[in-house]
Amino acid sequence: MSRTTDDLIIGIDAGTSVIKAVGFDLAGRQLASAAVPNRYETGSGGIATHRWQGLGRIARRR
Repeated sequence: MSRTTDDLIIGIDAGTSVIKAVGFDLAGRQLASAAVPNRYETGSGGIATHRWQGLGRIARRR
């Protein structure tokens, strides 16, 4: 596994059904992308609460 100290920009879209992330270098080149299913719970009054474990799963992907 190679590690660098390059600067990155990561965009995250945490939607109701899928969490998506895209990584770019500072020149705007896309370096990686990933998507995982999102899970949420519906509490009283029908309010959806996101469970953020999906964000951790997507952050660990390559």
